[in-house]
Amino acid sequence: MRAAKWNYADAQKRIKATMEWRREFQPDLISPDEVKIEAETGKIILNGFDKDGRPILYMRPGRENTERSPRQVRHLVWWLERAKDFMPPGQESLVILVDYKSCTLRTNPSISVARKVLSILQQHYVETLGRALIVNLPSILTFFYKGISPFLDPVTRDKMRFNPDLSDLVDSNQLDSAFGGSYEFDFEPNSYWDQIVE
Repeated sequence: MRAAKWNYADAQKRIKATMEWRREFQPDLISPDEVKIEAETGKIILNGFDKDGRPILYMRPGRENTERSPRQVRHLVWWLERAKDFMPPGQESLVILVDYKSCTLRTNPSISVARKVLSILQQHYVETLGRALIVNLPSILTFFYKGISPFLDPVTRDKMRFNPDLSDLVDSNQLDSAFGGSYEFDFEPNSYWDQIVE
């Protein structure tokens, strides 16, 4: 209802579309084995909470390790479901921190993939995105955000921050030291994956 701005008919239409999408996409049935290869480089990890208690999903396109395929989108959706698992009681949203350090045009997702991901976030994980933080964005990729901007809901667009001061949003002990925090997180793919799955 919040996402539909309290328009009952629109909310009914949205929830029906999401139920149909969940029946077809089956996000709750994505097995860890199906997407494990996508997780080997840590291009998406769940680590820490912001000052509002929202889990932080780090995305690092520069660590892309596979060819473009539907499995990449399923991998992201698997992580969205895990972020929901990690939300404390009363929390309904998450933070996505996209780090473009070492990203190239080859590793950056295509506009068509970005549109698909945005559609999933905006249509089927409504109100789940608390904030999107984009850091280390090279000027060459500003065209990418200009390309997807028309497809963003104004509310979603308002949640985006480019190169913000992360210390204003995340306590130092919750922020990865790679982003100026004091949390020294050493990504080790197998033990990290096993712990998340468990």
